[in-house]
Amino acid sequence: MKPSLILMLIFLSTQSFSVALSQDDGEGDYGKNIVSAVPMMVNNHGVGFGIYYERVLTRDYKLSFYMPVGMSFNNGESFGYAERKRAVSTYAGLKYYPTSSAGSLRYAIGGAFGFNNILYDGLLNISPGGATLTDGYSHFSMFGILVDNYLEATVYKKLSVGMNLGIGMAGSTELDYDGSEPYVLLMFKIGYRF
Repeated sequence: MKPSLILMLIFLSTQSFSVALSQDDGEGDYGKNIVSAVPMMVNNHGVGFGIYYERVLTRDYKLSFYMPVGMSFNNGESFGYAERKRAVSTYAGLKYYPTSSAGSLRYAIGGAFGFNNILYDGLLNISPGGATLTDGYSHFSMFGILVDNYLEATVYKKLSVGMNLGIGMAGSTELDYDGSEPYVLLMFKIGYRF
């Protein structure tokens, strides 16, 4: 008799816990807009920062439109050249939350189109014969598609913190672009939900 009483108490406590969770994770006071600062954005062109906007599109909070915009910088060496590179990157896509975006800790998967505008300046040719400064600018664009994975947390229904990793394929207007490197986006964001 005691085991059945214990099982019934466990069942009732889990039911009340799940009801409390479903009430907490409902639409409630969770806003449909998220505006975020992106203090760290890493893509094919370096490390940078940006801004992020997300809008929930459905009543069940499962589908969202999102658009991060960022600027990245890279001072490095590539193919015998010391280079300074700047890129302005824009991505636009949709993301799907299997259990809704209204809640404390959420996972989402999405897809995005990306466009990067890249500017090289001050190339320094490092060759066995010596270093030669190529003082000019080189400009090209890169575009592609990404599949994104998100892990996001909402604190007190207003503060949103999240991470994103996107990998995909890209094309470019650069003449010697071989297309073998993946199109990559890694992002950390902190924002306000309203």
